[in-house]
Amino acid sequence: MEEEKNENVVEEVTESVTTNKKKKNPIILIIILLVLIILGLTGYILIDKGIIFGKDSKESSSKKDTNKDEKPTDKEPEKEPEKEPEKISYPTEKSTVVNTSGGTGFDEFTYKIGNYKFIVTEEFEEEYIFYDVTNKDGKDIATFKGSHPDGATFAFNSDGSVSYLDAYNKNKECYTYKRFSYDGKEIKTTECVETIVDNYLILKENNHIKLKTYDGNYVKDFDFDLSKGNYTLHSMLSGWFTDEGKKGIYLVIENKDIEYGESGAGLEYYFEPSTGKVGTIKTEGIGGYAKPVLYLYPEKETNVSVSFENPNLLTTTYPKFVNSWNVTAKPNGDLFDSNGKYYYGLYWEESGSTKVDFIEGFYVTKNNAIKFLEDKLSFIGLNGKERNEFIMYWLPILEKNNKSVVYFELTKERDSYNKLNISPKPDSLLRLAIHVKKVDKKPNNMKEEKLTRFERKGFTAVEWGGVIHN
Repeated sequence: MEEEKNENVVEEVTESVTTNKKKKNPIILIIILLVLIILGLTGYILIDKGIIFGKDSKESSSKKDTNKDEKPTDKEPEKEPEKEPEKISYPTEKSTVVNTSGGTGFDEFTYKIGNYKFIVTEEFEEEYIFYDVTNKDGKDIATFKGSHPDGATFAFNSDGSVSYLDAYNKNKECYTYKRFSYDGKEIKTTECVETIVDNYLILKENNHIKLKTYDGNYVKDFDFDLSKGNYTLHSMLSGWFTDEGKKGIYLVIENKDIEYGESGAGLEYYFEPSTGKVGTIKTEGIGGYAKPVLYLYPEKETNVSVSFENPNLLTTTYPKFVNSWNVTAKPNGDLFDSNGKYYYGLYWEESGSTKVDFIEGFYVTKNNAIKFLEDKLSFIGLNGKERNEFIMYWLPILEKNNKSVVYFELTKERDSYNKLNISPKPDSLLRLAIHVKKVDKKPNNMKEEKLTRFERKGFTAVEWGGVIHN
């Protein structure tokens, strides 16, 4: 009985539920739809905040979208760090500079520098001298043309190149410089060069002395203005120095507006290639006997010693004079010290001079100074190179004076003031000093000096210099 009763209750409940579902079905669907919407919104919020799937996935997808629309900003790009200025490599090895001239009496000569060997053949043709330069393999490097009898200047460089400075051009009042490689290719041409000082060129530009390397690259502008003084560049006194581990070039410049006795004040400008340093040294007057220079021409390579009767009179010497000079001399006039350093001559200055009264001599004006010097020096017996150097030094002095009286002091008189001792004794010796004095007009009673001609024979020694009188 009890079981039947229970079954009836279940049937009634089931029927009741089924009836209610049928009645309330639309409301349930709406509720379910609302629940689904709420769940969807909740899921979107959770994903957006990174609670689901993490932040990385959201950021990566976000970047992909934003990169497409990203606009350039006004921010300046970062500047690249400035590069350090390139260091200039200056030549630090000296060249072998050779001054050639007509009248030296050789047709061929050889020079070596490092592993390089140069053979120079000299050939005369009327007004010109032609120099054929070949390397050790006999290959032509270049053919140079110099004016006869003044010759030309060569520089054989440590990199195997050959530099050439043509003889003085009176129209341009300067030299033309050319440089050739060891295999004969022309590397550089530079116009209006004053002189070659080893690996460097000295030029005058806009009243300034400029220094360039032998390949024409600018190095230094020496800090003085030539137009603000009566300056003379003594190219023949300039050269290469080695002192206490330092080496470089020096230029000797004279300012004749600042007087020291009977001469102008000297300035020595120097340049150290290893440091790029430039400096100046004030020197005493370039005077007394100004620029005596001695050339030695033995018949064969000879060791020569040179000294003075009165060495205490010497004020400046190059190379440094200590009791005597001892050099190896070659027939073409090249001199080398015990360290193999090259010199074209021996230079000094002396205090005081022989007294000259100009009772006899010559009257010289600015207009005839060149012809006067060329004629008289040729007659006395200087060769082309010696005349060229003499004139380059003394012509500016005569032209500045406008009117001058001149007296030539020769060997016997020079020896009476300060005798020159040379061992072995030369077969022929010429000592020449020009005395110059400025005047307002031609003297009435001055007699013309009678000059004697010097004859070269055997081992020859030649000295020239001079004195400026107030």
